[in-house]
Amino acid sequence: MAWIKSFGPAGHLAKQARKYYNKVELTIMKNRFVVLLVLLAAAIAHAGQEQWTTRVDQAMAEAKADKKILFLNFTSTGADTTVSKFNKEILGQEKFYAYAKDNGLILVDIIMGAKKSNDSAMAKQHQDAIKKYNVQKCPLVIIADSEGKPIGELGYTAGGPDPFIAKVAELLKKNTAK
Repeated sequence: MAWIKSFGPAGHLAKQARKYYNKVELTIMKNRFVVLLVLLAAAIAHAGQEQWTTRVDQAMAEAKADKKILFLNFTSTGADTTVSKFNKEILGQEKFYAYAKDNGLILVDIIMGAKKSNDSAMAKQHQDAIKKYNVQKCPLVIIADSEGKPIGELGYTAGGPDPFIAKVAELLKKNTAK
C-alpha cells in the first residue's frame, strides 16, 4: 500500500476505493453464502416431495391401473397455522414419506381456495375433487381406494407422524378386511 501514498490525494481516493471494493466483495460473498443456506434448507425441507403430485387425473389413473391407495391431501396456500403445522410436523417428515412409499400410497396435493393458478386444467381438477368429496375445510386427508371411493378421512393430529401414521394404517387395515 506504500505505492498509494506516492500519489498524494489521488492515492487517498484509491485507498478509499479499495476499502469500498472490499466491502462490496464481502457483501457479495455473504449473500452467496445466505443463498446457499436457503437452497440447502429448501432441499432438506422438500426431501420426499418428489412423491407428491398435484395432477388428480394422473393419480386416479395410476391408482386404478396399479390397484393403489390414494392419499388426497386437501390443503391451502394461505397462512393457516393448522395447515402449516400439518405440513411441517407430519407430511414433511421423512418417516411419513417412508411409510407412504412402503405402503404404495399415491400422494396428491389438492389446493383449496387458490386465487390464481397458472394451470387452469389442474385448478379445475382440484375444484372437481373438492366437490366430489364435499370438502369444506382444510387440512383434510381423504384416503381413497383405487377406484377413488373414500375409505376414511383424517385431519391434523398433534404429536408428529407416528399417531397420524397409526390412523392411516388403521384405515388401510379396515379397507383390506372388507
